[in-house]
Amino acid sequence: MKTCSKCGVEKLPEDFYKAATTRDGRHPWCKSCHKEWSREWAKKNPEKRRESSRMAYARNPAKMLAANAKWRKENPGAGRAATKRWEARNPEYRARKVAEYRARDRKAAFMAYGGFKCACCSEMEPMFLSIDHIDNDGAAHRKAIGGMSTFYQWLRQNKYPPGFQVLCRNCNWGKHVNGGVCPHQRSEGSSTIPLGSTLQATGSGSAERLALSR
Repeated sequence: MKTCSKCGVEKLPEDFYKAATTRDGRHPWCKSCHKEWSREWAKKNPEKRRESSRMAYARNPAKMLAANAKWRKENPGAGRAATKRWEARNPEYRARKVAEYRARDRKAAFMAYGGFKCACCSEMEPMFLSIDHIDNDGAAHRKAIGGMSTFYQWLRQNKYPPGFQVLCRNCNWGKHVNGGVCPHQRSEGSSTIPLGSTLQATGSGSAERLALSR
């Protein structure tokens, strides 16, 4: 047994951190006292604490990642709660990072579905383009996955499934109000629907999306 020099409680040797410089190979403070002191020190010295964490990670990144993974497993929900507190203290930084992630996911989605080019009229201005639900079930799908803010992320996480295409907003809206076919496809007497068409699909993609959304 060993007595903690801070709280005075007698505890098992394994309740003390290892220390190479002490006679018994254990820190004089117990783990509980050491953790309490560390928390108080971190609150009073946030910059030093961050620098200490960066240095520890630089020395042994694998060890730090493993320790973080173990902590998250032992403290489910605590990590997310800490993240929310940090985000509340840094709203501008969070907004900037969210915008960066969404821009990254949006670009990746367009590239996965043929690039920045409308499948109907060949418009190539990125600001005019959107990802269209071929089966015209976009509203139901967005509701199922939590809204437009998670749409591009959902596509990435589901490895860009079939049932989507790139359309400019004009063609997308025209398809919506014209029974599933963009007016471009009915102009000048044309009855030909090109590859990657804006013609309303059969519904197979819709069923697959609903299964992925569950």
